[in-house]
Amino acid sequence: MQNLRNMDAATTAHDTLILLLKKKGVGPTMSKSLSTNDLDNLRGLFFDPTLPLATKATLLTAILFLPATPEEGVWIKNFLQHPSDYVPQELCVLASTICTENIFESLIKLILSGAVLSEQSCLSAMDYLWNQEVPAYLKAAFLEGLRLRRETDLENHLFLNSIQSKIHPHTLDLPLIVDISNPYDGFNRTPYLSHYTATLLASMGIPCVLHGIDEISPKRGVNTYKLLSEAKKNPLQSIKKTIQDILNPDIGWGYIDQSLLCPELYALKSVRVEMIKRPFLATLEKLLVPLRAKKTYVVTSFTHPPYRKTMTHLLQSQSHICASLLLRGVEGSTQLALDRKTPYVVLSPQAISEGFASPQDFGINGQSTRDIVIYHASVIVSKLGILSSQDAFEKSCFHWDNGDYYRHWKKGCCEKT
Repeated sequence: MQNLRNMDAATTAHDTLILLLKKKGVGPTMSKSLSTNDLDNLRGLFFDPTLPLATKATLLTAILFLPATPEEGVWIKNFLQHPSDYVPQELCVLASTICTENIFESLIKLILSGAVLSEQSCLSAMDYLWNQEVPAYLKAAFLEGLRLRRETDLENHLFLNSIQSKIHPHTLDLPLIVDISNPYDGFNRTPYLSHYTATLLASMGIPCVLHGIDEISPKRGVNTYKLLSEAKKNPLQSIKKTIQDILNPDIGWGYIDQSLLCPELYALKSVRVEMIKRPFLATLEKLLVPLRAKKTYVVTSFTHPPYRKTMTHLLQSQSHICASLLLRGVEGSTQLALDRKTPYVVLSPQAISEGFASPQDFGINGQSTRDIVIYHASVIVSKLGILSSQDAFEKSCFHWDNGDYYRHWKKGCCEKT
């Protein structure tokens, strides 16, 4: 009975910590202040040994970085004067009054001051992130601080270059390939259908690749990995076999898991799960483009308007990408809604164009799975200039209605573990 009480107390404490993190740690424009009762609860939560240090570090970083109410200001002042009275020893390093000779700790404090990292600082920071001996709570504080301050274009480019140096992209002997890059944390409000879009494109003779992870914060929702597992397919199929599938015109699609593509990035999964919030890694992991062809097309997304500029700069910097389609779809993904227009940006070496895609552009007025997938495929193919709008829609309808998309789905991702 006592163990059950302890488990219930631990669960309640963990839920409370996450609630406060989601309340305060959202960001500069959406963050809510902590109440007097919240602030009174902090000490007990921070000293609770059952709660992850990385989650505590994330919350503490948000409290120190974001604008403070008078009540929060008093708490912060007292914390800075006597940090060990408020947080465990490991987190005292986040107090600006604590001197440190550790470079990573110094970089975290630099970010908390609002300063921009130099090129050398960015490279050093990534080395610390890759180092599995560096404590998770320091990585969480670094990632949260950058997220709240918002990364500069230079920082994002350097971080992306560092991640790209950890992978081995493959160039296939194909005229083109489409990379559908959705947020890895998946959906929790909408049916996830990008796997069908990929197989529909494949049935139209347009090879397609998906990539992702088994589960990641903040949504930990439905994604390609989970759907493949549910369908008794193998999301951990080898990259070699996936390439064979994509080169096979009877399949033409595949999925690559992050654990195989970039084990070093996958090793940061536990930190990201414990910090709850979405760090810059969530933006950059979508842009690794693991498989490439003579013409490589990327379809990806942005959630909040400020990230449109960020994504535009990142996509334009990648010389291996022939053209990109940037969509603001449902749940921050590439998947399109049938009840409203979707903003889009098309990026190519020659030009940038933007506008709104609408189901009415293709005469779609329904609400079925069929309509969503056909609309998605038609927009991708037409906006990237692979086919005209009419041809894209007619071929999408034809290959869906005669079951070609499903035959391609059935044959793909079937390697035994």
